[in-house]
Amino acid sequence: MFQVPSDRQMIVNVQNVSFTCPGLQLNIRDGVETRDTLLYTIHVDTNVSVSVRTSGHVARLELVSDTWNMNSSLCYAVMHVGVIIKGNLS
Repeated sequence: MFQVPSDRQMIVNVQNVSFTCPGLQLNIRDGVETRDTLLYTIHVDTNVSVSVRTSGHVARLELVSDTWNMNSSLCYAVMHVGVIIKGNLS
């Protein structure tokens, strides 16, 4: 989870994503709940930089399996993440 002051928004930058197990994906959500708006999903290793802007002051990165029977307890992702704090919310 990333959080900036409550009167701000943020731009979340994710790049150089590498997964240790096949079938993993990285979800970027606009908020902290699993039901919050999905801003972007990364399905495969990539050197491409992804930037998304949140509507509020909180964002969540989720590492999940795209299959129901995967034991993902030994899996992880390596990535570079940056956050830019943007102006006041209206």
